[in-house]
Amino acid sequence: SAVAGLAVLFCCTKQQELRMKLGLDETFRVLLIGSEGVTDTETFKQIIKGGKNDG
Repeated sequence: SAVAGLAVLFCCTKQQELRMKLGLDETFRVLLIGSEGVTDTETFKQIIKGGKNDG
């Protein structure tokens, strides 16, 4: 679940030791992408391959 990654990031805001272990400091930016599964397999395949989706 994407929530697990978000929970770790939230904990990092409160726990300096965890931030240090993960190598996160004030210069790092995090992109969290949450997905609960592929609901449109054709679009998913195009995204993964880097193709364009006309729909």
